[in-house]
Amino acid sequence: MEELNILVEHVQQQEDLIAQLTSIVEQQAIALHALREKKDVVSSEGQKLMIDDDDDDELGQSTIWGRGDKVEKDPELDDDEKKEPDVEFTEAEPSEEERNFMSVKPWLGAMAPPTNFKKDPALDEAPKIKLELEHVYGYRARTCRNNVCWINGNTIVYFAACVGIVHNIVNNTQKFFFGHTDDIVSIDLHKQRGLVATGQIGKSPKICVWDVNTQTLVQEFAGYHQRAVVSVAFSADGSLLASVGLDDDHSIAVYDVTKGEMAAESKGDDQRILSVIWNSSQGCDPNRHFITVGRKHVQFWDLSGGLSYQKGLFGNKGEIQTCLTAACVEDYVAVGTADGSIYFFRENQLAKVVQAHSGMVYCLMRSGSALYSGGRDGLCIEWSLSGQKKSTFNLNKHDQSSVQNSVRAIDVCGDKLVVGTITSTIYQVDLRSGSITPLQIGHFGNLKSGSSQDYGELWGLCPIPRQHSFATVCADGTLRIWDVAGRKQWKRFEMESPALCCNVSANGDYLAVGFDDGSFAVFDTHDYRQVLRKRNRKRRIICVKFSPDNSLLAVASAQNVVDIYDVGRSFRRCGTCAGHSSAVLHVDWDKASNYIQTTSQAYELLFYEKNGEHEPSSRRLKDLEYATQECTLGWNVQGIWPKYSDGSDVNMVNISNSEKYLVSCEDSGLVKLYNFPCIGSGLDRRGKLRRRPESQRAHGHSSHVTNAAFLYDDSYVISTGGADLCSFQWKVVEA
Repeated sequence: MEELNILVEHVQQQEDLIAQLTSIVEQQAIALHALREKKDVVSSEGQKLMIDDDDDDELGQSTIWGRGDKVEKDPELDDDEKKEPDVEFTEAEPSEEERNFMSVKPWLGAMAPPTNFKKDPALDEAPKIKLELEHVYGYRARTCRNNVCWINGNTIVYFAACVGIVHNIVNNTQKFFFGHTDDIVSIDLHKQRGLVATGQIGKSPKICVWDVNTQTLVQEFAGYHQRAVVSVAFSADGSLLASVGLDDDHSIAVYDVTKGEMAAESKGDDQRILSVIWNSSQGCDPNRHFITVGRKHVQFWDLSGGLSYQKGLFGNKGEIQTCLTAACVEDYVAVGTADGSIYFFRENQLAKVVQAHSGMVYCLMRSGSALYSGGRDGLCIEWSLSGQKKSTFNLNKHDQSSVQNSVRAIDVCGDKLVVGTITSTIYQVDLRSGSITPLQIGHFGNLKSGSSQDYGELWGLCPIPRQHSFATVCADGTLRIWDVAGRKQWKRFEMESPALCCNVSANGDYLAVGFDDGSFAVFDTHDYRQVLRKRNRKRRIICVKFSPDNSLLAVASAQNVVDIYDVGRSFRRCGTCAGHSSAVLHVDWDKASNYIQTTSQAYELLFYEKNGEHEPSSRRLKDLEYATQECTLGWNVQGIWPKYSDGSDVNMVNISNSEKYLVSCEDSGLVKLYNFPCIGSGLDRRGKLRRRPESQRAHGHSSHVTNAAFLYDDSYVISTGGADLCSFQWKVVEA
């Protein structure tokens, strides 16, 4: 009998090898076809557009910071940490793996259906539930200015990711406009007509004009600008809309909103143009004249008989420099500059200069007899129209972050200001009492990185057991707890390093966080006091996961290993799961807390005992039930991959607590719901999926969705966006 078992095991191993090898020819053909399909497609994410011009360091290439492609330096270890045993590893090359994903699938041999499994045909149908967006925690502040507007004293409009948001600040509810397909980066509101214009990035970006009350599309303009629409502005009567593009000529367009057609267009400048406003200063027609400002650029435009312009003349009163924003004040045009000055132009001549901020002037807004400015120094200043300072509001004192704040947007409604800041917070400022109240709070990335184009991303998410709340961690080095019912941030804690992942124990006692310096920390959830912080690895921690019985903690790193820690013995390391050929991305415990399954950046699906011993025969474990399903590779989730996937298209999956549904999040910006298990019609002997299952799709994130999870009672799904730094709260409703 023993010899027979050995023979059977040998045959199974041979079949596994054959299943991998026989898929190569056809899958390479598929991969080649996919590369040809994608060759001429330029994604807006791939362009890594730089649409701001705030600093010299913003003039370089931007980078995408994520779990699999961050360029790192090995930090120094403490003396105690140097004594810890290390593991040899070889760093895989993601680009090569992506090219080979469809031709060689090392995880295929580890897949096997459970014993006596019989598929229900209904599994291939779309789930009978769908996701309805209820709230967005976030606000796009980076690379944008003048992007928060009062609709009335109770409601504001702004954007995050590719969603326009109408936010009632009295009852803290939101409504959404979903007409965009990529990051929104510009906005203007015409209050009298109730119209909002928003511009996006992309290869051929579009402008949407939509009704602020119904969030329905009124007009769409596309086909002229390239790369991004960096600024939009309604004329005084709302009949015209001016816009600025990010093409090489930084082109100017004027659209007829009523007719839905272009009224005029012109090349702008070789230098970057950052903002456009209509000119309501004395002697000008705000339905015919407008102003553009940018890098060494101030121009006064006239729409009469076609577009023509006069350059702003600086004379000897002020330095020719980057101008970021403008506002009209009676017989002057006020322009905010890079050195912190406000230039006052009469007609097209610089008339006077007022030193306003210790840093760039990001935004200007005129209301009644006052001019308001916001700067990089975190100050909001009220001026008389003649340039005399009246009052100052310091936004640095009202932010919990240790980083320098800066004011990116200002709007006025009566005796209230709404102010958007670089820390992704929107404040209300009472001009009478001086009180400052946060209206919207979100993650803001790593402002200490030294480059305003490398903000980092939001990856860490975990629901809190038995609560309508969840935790997030981010490159901004903060741990935040969010109240789903109240739709607000409940707690916030500063940490020492940018963080990538988090997990709460099943009993709710501990919360673990993994950092990009190779360390992890554990917090007591009763008071969120840090219990310990350990660093046994040199490279970033990508996943942390408590066992279902709360006794063990698995910590996966980019050093190709998973360390197991004993919770009851002060988190002493009790095992190491080695053998991965690349960074470990996901970990799942079985329900009995005896085994884990892992996936790596090299597309491996491996299995280990809780002491770190590798289990070479995955088929012995095919009937194991797992407490979670975050591994994106495996028999239960083989149907999640889109056609022609390159292996990095799906970042995370998670099952519902009822184990009926699976949520997945993709680089495409989609959050998808499947029935579980998600297997489609299964794989043929060459590893090709015969037919993909149907799904319910939710759109709102602008680029790659990094994480998604159900709350404990499956009433909500929370998703996080990487580059958009937003958490989306989706209500689960009947389809």
